[in-house]
Amino acid sequence: AKRGEKQAENGQKQGKMEDIGEGEEGLPELLELIEDGLRRGDTKEEILLAAANLRDGIFVPRFYEEKLEADGTYAGFVPIREDVPKIIKKDCVLDLNTAYIPDKIVFAYANISMSYGVEISRGCIGKCSFCQGGFSYLPYRIRDFQLAAKKVEVIKKNTGLSTVSLTAFCQSSDPEIRRAYKYLYENVSAAYGYLSLRIDEFVNDPEYAKLSAETH
Repeated sequence: AKRGEKQAENGQKQGKMEDIGEGEEGLPELLELIEDGLRRGDTKEEILLAAANLRDGIFVPRFYEEKLEADGTYAGFVPIREDVPKIIKKDCVLDLNTAYIPDKIVFAYANISMSYGVEISRGCIGKCSFCQGGFSYLPYRIRDFQLAAKKVEVIKKNTGLSTVSLTAFCQSSDPEIRRAYKYLYENVSAAYGYLSLRIDEFVNDPEYAKLSAETH
């Protein structure tokens, strides 16, 4: 507890900012805001205040303090000024089709047996009680399989790697996964790795099991 208090205190003194959640959309906006503020000659306080009100997910520790209940239990952070959000909501990419997919990847070391991954969905419909990730990345979102397939082709051309993983928390729950693997198997020469599959998908859909075996 003391260590956490010390870290929070350091964050307040140093004027730190944090993007809570999925930062691929928020981070570029935050960097642009900082750059514009420095160019105008804004003070650190002015930049931090603008950042705190930029979008969901931006947390500026300087403007908040820890709240404890009467019995000493932790009750969260509360703002110490009126012009910052009272609740910090998670930064979330609502449309996965607009999310950036790196396709020019630099490896420190690479050989033909290495693989690369293309995200096809985020979150999970399973909501298994033991899986933190399935809840942390809600809501469940799906990337269009044609967009994912196009990226697979581009990355394979740029890297020369021959193994692809279509990444997801529960790959087999994606309603487009069968079309995606069928298309890729017929149009992109590569081996495809399977991650996070549910066994009931194979039991309930023997054709999916057959397709998995053929494209692996």
